[in-house]
Amino acid sequence: MADESPLASVSLEIERGRDVVVDQFFDVDHAIRAKIHHGMTLSWLPASRPGEHRVRQEMPVLTSVQTDDFVIERGEPDTVGAWVKRFVGGPNVGTRIVGEFTEVDAGKTRVRLQAFVPRGGFAFGFGKLSQLGMEKHLHKFLQEHRTSLQGYEPGRARGAIQNALEACRDLTSSLVTLPADERRAVGSNLLEAAYVVAVSDGEADDAERDALRAIARVLCFVDLDEAGCDKMVVSVTDALKRQGIEQRCEKVGARLKAMNMASLGVAVGALVAQVSHGIDPQELAVIGLLAKSGGVSETEWTALLRKIDDALSARR
Repeated sequence: MADESPLASVSLEIERGRDVVVDQFFDVDHAIRAKIHHGMTLSWLPASRPGEHRVRQEMPVLTSVQTDDFVIERGEPDTVGAWVKRFVGGPNVGTRIVGEFTEVDAGKTRVRLQAFVPRGGFAFGFGKLSQLGMEKHLHKFLQEHRTSLQGYEPGRARGAIQNALEACRDLTSSLVTLPADERRAVGSNLLEAAYVVAVSDGEADDAERDALRAIARVLCFVDLDEAGCDKMVVSVTDALKRQGIEQRCEKVGARLKAMNMASLGVAVGALVAQVSHGIDPQELAVIGLLAKSGGVSETEWTALLRKIDDALSARR
């Protein structure tokens, strides 16, 4: 049984009426057909009883795939449109994600998600999710539903990349004073940290590539075209497959620590992770690995994540 106290709870307001939002959450065929969840492949499974919505969820994790089976059910009380995603197969059997829908005013709905997780934890990607990891996972899930409801333009970065880079001015100001050879070395490791995060969920999408090119231009003084970006994606992906993600993160984090740039490395990783679909738990885990090897405390790197998120969302 899942614990009665939720591991995490998040809320998000969506600019659509409650009935429309509720219908969209229960429209499993739309989620499968439109591929609204980034980094996930959904497919129908045979129902065990009439009317059941049973789905398989597959998530690539470098060279392996995590598979979870779940059902979407209407919970209680029905009057608030309660929605339940209940895991019935795979490593997370017993987990429930519960959604409630409240009409804020005409044309606006607040969706609240709570995660009830068994005592063994929730396996996702590289390990068990912490409370922060689960909050990020639920928030990303809500953002994807909001995007699907309001319309999504592929390749359009979420928020302003330049705003996020400006928010890190206290970490970047010393770059311009470095000798050219030191600046190139720092730039090379900053870019690798960013690319490791970008490909950790199996791909670097258009918005992430936009962020990577912006980081190269603004912080590394390199004009990286699409072909150069593609080449680095392939190179870093191959290196991760050969060496393993933990070993690669240890090397990059240690180099940045020696250059007194570990916090900036975490910041650029957070920017790439959050710029389009919201941060994936795999990306969160990689940022944590970079921070640990770079000597950046958990308090500091989680604050950097929130700082980047606020800048991308134009929150002050």
